[in-house]
Amino acid sequence: MKCPREVYTPSPRPYEGLPEPQYPFHDRTALVTSCGRICLHRKKINLSKSLAGQAVGIREVENGIWLVSFMSYDLGYIDLEEKTLQPLENPFGPLVEADSAADKTTPSRENAAAASSNSMEPAGETEASNAGEQPAEG
Repeated sequence: MKCPREVYTPSPRPYEGLPEPQYPFHDRTALVTSCGRICLHRKKINLSKSLAGQAVGIREVENGIWLVSFMSYDLGYIDLEEKTLQPLENPFGPLVEADSAADKTTPSRENAAAASSNSMEPAGETEASNAGEQPAEG
């Protein structure tokens, strides 16, 4: 068996990296400092050191409440009064589309949780038995 360096050949294509993120639907673009902060209206807000050196999009959604996005992911909301970032549940999870009246076949997280809790009931129990009535035998 050969060692990896014996079979390695460099790629003929040069690596150009990712393009600089653009935020056309945001009010401004902010650069995250090396300590993981952004400055917004003379206030320092901690985001994450993992975003150091990256550009994030910032959009005001309400008076004093700003949405922070990285690439196509919404990270959370900044409250300028408290100078804190309130993260979203999981910005990198699957995208959830708005429910439409015609399409109710896709279960939401709430429906899935309710379905799993209903499936935990012992066999033979019904809503009537949960209300204090005896299940019908027969």
